[in-house]
Amino acid sequence: MPHKNLLIISALIILAVVIIWFINLLPERYTAPVNSLMPDFLSEESPSAHQELPRNPITFTVAIKNNRFVPDRLEIKVNDSVRWVNEGETLHWVASDPHPTHTNEPGLDALGELQKGEFYIHQFKTPGIFSYHDHAAKLQELEAAQGIIIVK
Repeated sequence: MPHKNLLIISALIILAVVIIWFINLLPERYTAPVNSLMPDFLSEESPSAHQELPRNPITFTVAIKNNRFVPDRLEIKVNDSVRWVNEGETLHWVASDPHPTHTNEPGLDALGELQKGEFYIHQFKTPGIFSYHDHAAKLQELEAAQGIIIVK
């Protein structure tokens, strides 16, 4: 029996040596650099690698409540829109700064007071930083809610 075990162990060692020898005879496998396998648009050298994919315009919502815009700062993209919704009990009027000319972002003016539940939507077509205020509060000489939209 011990002779049989020795024979099996010897056979396994010989088999292992043959396998290792055979593997060493195989040609080395070619491993391509990772960058050569990536399409150009994903390559870091490609000028389009850092460009964002186009997307459909988005409409963001700003709530008006307790004499505040929530959120009062918003970052959006060109052609996105912002919808201001009056969720408070008092009247509000969204308008571009500066008061009273509203010229910071032409067209950003609800042109009237919003009742509770009413809304005003404005689409931003150019990049920039646009501040706005509650014109109704300014007319009453109250401290007005302020907000800012950053369009990239």
